[in-house]
Amino acid sequence: MVQLSTIIGPDSVHLLWWQETIRAAVLFAVGLAFLRTSGLRTFSRYSPLDTIVAIIIGSNLSRAITGNAPFVPTLIASFVLVLLHRLLAQSTLHSAFLAKLLKGTPKVLVEGGVQRQDAMQAEAITHHDLEEAMRLRGLTDLSEVKSAMLERNGAISLQKHA
Repeated sequence: MVQLSTIIGPDSVHLLWWQETIRAAVLFAVGLAFLRTSGLRTFSRYSPLDTIVAIIIGSNLSRAITGNAPFVPTLIASFVLVLLHRLLAQSTLHSAFLAKLLKGTPKVLVEGGVQRQDAMQAEAITHHDLEEAMRLRGLTDLSEVKSAMLERNGAISLQKHA
């Protein structure tokens, strides 16, 4: 059996281009899993898929800029991440399972003017967070809210009673 260190290389700046590419793909998967675990509000307004690409590419490119990583292999590994992101994003258009896995699903926080404490607690949404969303929509009382959703991008959307 091949050892992991043979595949991803030693922990030093002397990596082969394909070892750095494998490391980038592994970091992509691990980072995405971390973001999905941390919840929707970690990086509001962006999907976990978008956020992890931004973080890893930023890290990769900063290492290339400072000379802490070989320039061309780092660019190749970053480009592989961009292609992986594009492929996965396009795949979510055709697969509900992948869309749910990579981008998440909206969560119901309020139904018929009643807070769903279980959902709010599971997503670490406080009553003050909900009040802020209400104020932004010009609402002052929870009874005015028909429904509130924590969207896939971490934003709270509201529908008011007619």
